[in-house]
Amino acid sequence: MEQEIQTGFITVGGHFRVTSSCVDEHTGFDLKGLGGIVRQIYDPEENQPDPILLVEWTADSLRKMPDRFIRNRFEREVNWTTEYLSAKYITPTLGNSSEIETEWEKNTIGEKLLWDEFGAAAHRIRSVFNDSNANEMHISPYQLWEQYLQKNLRLPLKMSVIYDYEENDGPIRVDNHVLMKALAGWSHPLGIFAEIQHQDRTMILPLQDLEPTAANRENSAFLVDAYQIWLLCRA
Repeated sequence: MEQEIQTGFITVGGHFRVTSSCVDEHTGFDLKGLGGIVRQIYDPEENQPDPILLVEWTADSLRKMPDRFIRNRFEREVNWTTEYLSAKYITPTLGNSSEIETEWEKNTIGEKLLWDEFGAAAHRIRSVFNDSNANEMHISPYQLWEQYLQKNLRLPLKMSVIYDYEENDGPIRVDNHVLMKALAGWSHPLGIFAEIQHQDRTMILPLQDLEPTAANRENSAFLVDAYQIWLLCRA
């Protein structure tokens, strides 16, 4: 159990616990008792006197969530690993959570509840972890994915941009066709990065912002599709 801090200060990156009843209206699940990390703080508004927090649940909290809650959120395309909460529901705590543990708990839940909804992609996702020493909890699932794709992708690969970038992000735009030339590492939470060529420029983009072109249906394209589905099942 995390130790509660009595100062009441909420900070980005700080741990917290939900200490007031906060019931999900769709499933009746009470979030009270769950804990996590504050990722962003939004200023109060006129009709909302308390700050709104974007929080990420820890592995221990994910394990406490009933299946019906996770399935309902997933079906409504609402993130089940994060939440927007009013600050009035939480108390800051001295936390000691593990990012790696949380990432593997998302994997466990995804495999149990969600992967099999995607047919053959579920088999490809399991292959990533079956072919690796996935029981070593110090290795990130993202790292295993990068190793698997490095081994099995045939590059270059024709891709389309599916993320709507802002003008100040550079010349890349949604629906642009690009050529993925190589993988370029990974980080949390953006995942694996791809080195792409667009016209006469080389750029690094998150692989989650790309998808194989409609005409590209070779095995490498299916592996990228499986990676995208794996990401979807973790959100």
